[in-house]
Amino acid sequence: MSRQSALVWLMILLGGFASMLWSLRASRPGDARVPAIQAVLYVAEGTPPQPPDPAAATPVLVYLLPPRPEVAGLAAQLDNVNPAGARSFARNHQEMAILLPNFNDVIGADKLASGRMPVAGANEVLAGAAAEHQDQLDLEGRAYQVVGTLGRDDPLPAKAYVLPDHPAHRARLDAADPSVKQGYLLFRVKDGRPGENSQFPKEHFTAVAGSERLDRGTYYAYVAGMVLLVAGGSALLIGGYCQAAKRVTNRWLALPLAELANRKRLLVTLHLAYFGLWAAGTLVIYETPIVQDFLMQAVHKEIETGAGPLRVAGEAYKSGSVARAAGTTLAINFFLGSVLMITLPSLVIPGAGILVALFRALAWGILLAPIGMLMAGAMLPHAWTLLLEGEGYVLATFFAVLVPVYLFRPDPGATIGSRYRRALAVNLKGNLLVLAVLAAAALYEAIEVIWQMTG
Repeated sequence: MSRQSALVWLMILLGGFASMLWSLRASRPGDARVPAIQAVLYVAEGTPPQPPDPAAATPVLVYLLPPRPEVAGLAAQLDNVNPAGARSFARNHQEMAILLPNFNDVIGADKLASGRMPVAGANEVLAGAAAEHQDQLDLEGRAYQVVGTLGRDDPLPAKAYVLPDHPAHRARLDAADPSVKQGYLLFRVKDGRPGENSQFPKEHFTAVAGSERLDRGTYYAYVAGMVLLVAGGSALLIGGYCQAAKRVTNRWLALPLAELANRKRLLVTLHLAYFGLWAAGTLVIYETPIVQDFLMQAVHKEIETGAGPLRVAGEAYKSGSVARAAGTTLAINFFLGSVLMITLPSLVIPGAGILVALFRALAWGILLAPIGMLMAGAMLPHAWTLLLEGEGYVLATFFAVLVPVYLFRPDPGATIGSRYRRALAVNLKGNLLVLAVLAAAALYEAIEVIWQMTG
């Protein structure tokens, strides 16, 4: 790769990151769009053993509206493996009405995107920015007129309907109704994390704190920026392998580098396939965000209480030790993610590891899609982790694909055994490159994630 080409690809990489940053900032053009205070609604599940201190949070009454069929179905599936996660998933995706005691102190006319404030005691309600009913809402068989809509900068849950606490409203809500819950509204500073207050343990309360969703245009611009970042980074890495192949003579690295340089078309194709599937998953999931949330709850359950590698990694990151987190991440990504899932299957069934690699790429697109504002902010630094870690898996896949290439290409005089031994040798040596790339990815990820956790 010439210096001019390298400079072009570097500009593409940096331009992609700039596009991500611009898209995120453009979606919040002023301080009015970034409220300094956000609300967390803690919904009591049953009767808590000790009621929270009213000074810590505002007691409210919550009426849960029936969830959409798809939400109820996914929550039922999740309940089999993670009951608390199923409740959190359901509460964050079903609409609710909130009777707010200090209504005028929390909600002013400046918070309205349209309409007017409701009259206390009248059958009138405000709709959240993402509420489905914009005309009329049915509460316990009585019609409530939607007289105003809250703006996106309002701190309350975007799917909620809000009405002033009034005896006339309370009289219509039966406390014995399972749809009626006691709730506590806690206001926290911007970017605070829900669930940190000791008065609201997860076994007795479900936190509802929705993240503002990126609009379609902003989302696509952000994803386009990620694609440019990955494209520029991949091109620079491919060029680096080709340059290294001309200079490195080490007996362990010369062979895999030569294969990368000599089979550049295959290497580029694998990059396009891997990161292309990631991008496709990222674009498709925008239309069905509840699938992402469903999978996230399953992943969080494995991190918190599972017995697998995700829990080990979660404990390493919670320790705050960069060395421990990086070492654990490298061990999982290299030995489990690369050797056991890509290399070894390909040595048994030639090339089989490519299926695992491509499935992982699609899963990344679904899980890491920056649909919400919080995820979009997190992906600004994490996109570099995605690039480096994905590069390691692409390299592992490249050497795994060489197994069928060596076995089935015409090579007069060579036996199947000798071809297989050469394929085995190139994979063993090639995994040194994979190890180096994944080590760099693990170190960066440890620093980046711990910084986000503690920042």
